[in-house]
Amino acid sequence: MNEEAKLAAVFPTLTESSLPIEELDLNVTARNFLLRDGIHTVAQLLQRTHTDLVGLFRSRGLPFYSEVIYQLTRLTEPPKAAKADGTCTVECLPEGILEESTRKRFNIFQVAGIWKSEEIHTRIIAELLNPGSTFHNMGAAFLKRFVTEVLQLPDLQEELPSAAVKTEVPTKNGRRIDMVIETAHNYLPFEVKIWAGDQESQLYDYYQYAQKKQGKTVPCIYYLTPDGHEPSDWSVKSSTGGSSLDRGKVQTLSFHNNILPWLEGCIRLADDSHHYDVLEIMKQLRDNIQGSPFCPQRHPGFLFLKTDILDEIYQVLCNRNYDLLWTECTDQYMTFTLHKKGSLEFALRMKKKSETCVSLHLICGVIQEDKTPDYAKAGPYIYDSPDEFETLLSEAFSDSDREKVKHTTWKSDWERMKVILCERPHGSSLAAWASACSDEIEEVFSWLNTDVYERLKKKS
Repeated sequence: MNEEAKLAAVFPTLTESSLPIEELDLNVTARNFLLRDGIHTVAQLLQRTHTDLVGLFRSRGLPFYSEVIYQLTRLTEPPKAAKADGTCTVECLPEGILEESTRKRFNIFQVAGIWKSEEIHTRIIAELLNPGSTFHNMGAAFLKRFVTEVLQLPDLQEELPSAAVKTEVPTKNGRRIDMVIETAHNYLPFEVKIWAGDQESQLYDYYQYAQKKQGKTVPCIYYLTPDGHEPSDWSVKSSTGGSSLDRGKVQTLSFHNNILPWLEGCIRLADDSHHYDVLEIMKQLRDNIQGSPFCPQRHPGFLFLKTDILDEIYQVLCNRNYDLLWTECTDQYMTFTLHKKGSLEFALRMKKKSETCVSLHLICGVIQEDKTPDYAKAGPYIYDSPDEFETLLSEAFSDSDREKVKHTTWKSDWERMKVILCERPHGSSLAAWASACSDEIEEVFSWLNTDVYERLKKKS
C-alpha cells in the first residue's frame, strides 16, 4: 500500500479525533512543521489532502512525511490480544512501540541553540573518544570502534588505551586544529566543518604542522563534514604559492555515513554497560545529527537543521546556486563573506531581530592570524587605514552602486549600508518569508562588481 492509500485508509477512523499533535510520537522537527502550519490535532491534520501534506515537507524530504503517515496508521491498528486474566504484557503492545517511545522530544542541542556548533560537536565526540575520560568510564571502548570502523586503522589497537584526544590544538602560526588523536607512534589531526567554509591553506598548514611531530606517523588529515564533501583547493594549497597538499593525504568523513553508525555502536555498548547518563547524551547527539535536510545541493542528507527563518534563507540561497563562505552561524545571526582585500573583508550579516523580522547588515571585518574575521576590530582599523578600506570598497562594489555603501571611517560605524528590514507578512509561510528575504539579499549582490558576484554564484 503506498503512502496515499495509507493516508486515505485512516480518514474514516480518525477524522473526529481531538488527539493533540504533541501526543503523536513524531520527530520534533516534523511536529514543529505541523504546529507552525496551524495543525494542532489529528482531526486538523486529516483535513489536509495528500498533496497538501507532501507540500508541507517539500523542502525537508519525504522521510518526515512518511513518519506522519506511519504514526497515523498506528493509531488505527487494534491492540494485540491481552491475556485471559485481562492483563496486558509487552507482547500485546503494537510492534515497535517500545522502540518508538524511547525517542526524545527534548533535545539539549536544539534547546540550547548549539545544534550546529562545530566546537560543541567536536568536544563531545573527543570526550567520547578519550580513553581517560572520567565522564563515561568506558576506557578505550569507543575509541577502538572509531579507529577500527571509521578510520580503518586496526593496527593501532594496542596503542589506544594510552592515547590522548585533544581539541583546539594550537599550531605555530596561531591556528587551532579542531581535534587530534595522538598515540605513542601516530598523530591523527581532524578538521570539522558543519556550517563554516574552508579557510585559506587550512588543511595544508595543519598537515605540515603534524608532519613535524618527531617520531610520529601522520597517515593523513581527516576532514569531517555533514556529507563528506571534498575540501576546496583554497584549503589544500599553500598560501605562499607553489606547493599543495596531496589530496591522497586528505581522508573525507561524513557525520551521516561515518559518525552516525559509530554512535549507534557506542550506544549499544553504553546500554549493555548500563552507562545511562552517557547513553542519553549520545542519543541526543544522534538525534540532532539526524535532524532534517539542510541544503539539498551541497549537503544531501538529514543533518543539523532546526527550522527557523535563517536556515530557510540559507536553503533558498543554496537552491539559487550561491556558494557562500559562512563565518558565523548562531541562533540570532548568520554572516558570510562577500569580498576580501588585504586585511579587510566585507560581509553580509542576517540578523533575526524578532520572530517576525530579519535585518540585513553590511559589515567589515579585520582578518586575524587564524584567517577568521574579527568584526569588532574593524572600526578602529579602518580609522587608521582609510586607504585600505577605499581599495576594498572599489574592488567589491560597482561604480554605479558604490554610493549605497558608507565611505565613513568613523570608528563606531560598523553598518556599512542602510539596514534592510525584511518583515514577515501576516499569514505568510516561513518559506515565502525566506524567499522574500533572499530577494533582498540578491539586491545587495547586484551592487557587487561582476567578478565578485561570479565568485558567489555557482555555475549551474
